[in-house]
Amino acid sequence: MKFDMSDVRVRWMLYRYHNRSHNGEIWLALQTVKGIVLMERTGERPHGSKLLGEIRTRIVEGEYVDDIIPLQQRSPAELARMHEQAMAHRRYRAELYSSYSLTGRIANLKNKYTTCH
Repeated sequence: MKFDMSDVRVRWMLYRYHNRSHNGEIWLALQTVKGIVLMERTGERPHGSKLLGEIRTRIVEGEYVDDIIPLQQRSPAELARMHEQAMAHRRYRAELYSSYSLTGRIANLKNKYTTCH
């Protein structure tokens, strides 16, 4: 199942997903009365929502390609490996965030937009 990229709410949810997900996490796509909701598998599902499947993200020709696939069966060993991978990715992001000062981020943003052609 493909996402409706013409819907600004879907694009916003995918933007949040890409910025909040960690390698190894399983995220679900749910249909609610307000639209599609994307959430990590361990979260509490909104009341009355319908499970559409899990999100699969691939990079094809340098672009993110997201789609919804049926829930996958995973062994306990695979789930444990994926959980450890997600925890390692969270630690890595936390380390990056703490080592990158706010003044450094602002300086990089200024350089990014002053060097554009």
